[in-house]
Amino acid sequence: MLQIKEAKTMAEARTGNPYSIALRKDTSPIPKRFYCHWNLPGDIIQYDEKGKEIIDDKKGQCCFNHRIGLPERKWETDLSRVEVIPVELTHFNRRMMKNYFKHRKYSKNKCRGDGTTEIITVRWNVFKYGVVGSIKNRKCIILPGTSQKLTNEISTRIKALCDKIPQIYQNGIPNSNAPLKFHFRSGTRIELTSATPDADRGYENVGDINQEEVAHWDMIDDKPVFYASEGVHEKTRCHITHNTTPRGKANFYYELVWAPDAKSDFFKHIVNWREVVGLPVEKVEDLYDVGEITDEMLVQLRKNLVHQYHNDEHYRDWYDTFEKSGVRVFWDNGELIPIEELVDVPIPIIDINAIVSDSQTERSHYDQELDNEFISGENRAIGLFQEEDLRPDDLREQIKKYDIGNFDKKEFNPEDFGL
Repeated sequence: MLQIKEAKTMAEARTGNPYSIALRKDTSPIPKRFYCHWNLPGDIIQYDEKGKEIIDDKKGQCCFNHRIGLPERKWETDLSRVEVIPVELTHFNRRMMKNYFKHRKYSKNKCRGDGTTEIITVRWNVFKYGVVGSIKNRKCIILPGTSQKLTNEISTRIKALCDKIPQIYQNGIPNSNAPLKFHFRSGTRIELTSATPDADRGYENVGDINQEEVAHWDMIDDKPVFYASEGVHEKTRCHITHNTTPRGKANFYYELVWAPDAKSDFFKHIVNWREVVGLPVEKVEDLYDVGEITDEMLVQLRKNLVHQYHNDEHYRDWYDTFEKSGVRVFWDNGELIPIEELVDVPIPIIDINAIVSDSQTERSHYDQELDNEFISGENRAIGLFQEEDLRPDDLREQIKKYDIGNFDKKEFNPEDFGL
């Protein structure tokens, strides 16, 4: 009872909600202005009816992501209708953000559809540079590589968010549907540019360099881009991030960062499909005889795996030591992620049945884009955002009612987040 009482006191102090009971302490550094649930003192919060009414009443006013509209999970039904449901940001989204904050040089080996581009490259950058904009003339440079389609996709998604809060623009809503520069009232800006050595060389006051799908850049030699970014980092101490599915072993992403003999100071983070869907099976083949996995079946499979972890030494050893490319997968900042937390994914943003199907019919795509393997092959992930796209709700009326610029800037120290 002492622990629950202390946690309840923390919850009341940090959230203003006396009805929340924290079941596990959370020391997340992510500002609640960006996403309120990540700053609650527990990952699992229970409310009584009155407490639930208080929280529901504040929805849309509580944080950036609830004001701008949550990401959405979209899929096509049997009747060829597109079903859409808003998705709260997940545990693995939070772990990604924590690692990004902690490490100025952050290299991610991701699986297709895990939401990295939406959360960091799109949403966090709009929040950091468009909403907060605490350092005048600070710049975010996004390098989508050599893919014009990917450049347009990212630009369109950034504009879709910014258009919902047009007061952040310096000169009104851009006429272009996919602008390459976003200028904000605070004097900050976001720029999208091609991957060349001159793309980020010479920039002053850079806060972020986001390199998207870097393993798939169609370049004879991409190392000059790597060294140019390193030079900017040495000068500005900016964040450099690699967000990509792997491909082959003939680019700087592998040779200078992920190869076993690479002498790199990048923090290397792997997000595997098992973590994204909350289903840590040893082999995807274990799901072949299960048949179509419904929501009810997924819940039962997770319960079975949790029970197996606590009662089967072989499975527990696999979970505790599972690696890809020499990096432990189910670990976060040197600590094992509890299996109860790993399976806590209410709405998977990629379809587990599609993962099983890909592993049977398109093994090279599965190995590379979903199971984090460095193999050669075409990259189906680039540009195909319609299948796993995370699109915000249209909340224009809500934005008119609540001015997003009225955040209390005393809630956190911007320097803690590289702002």
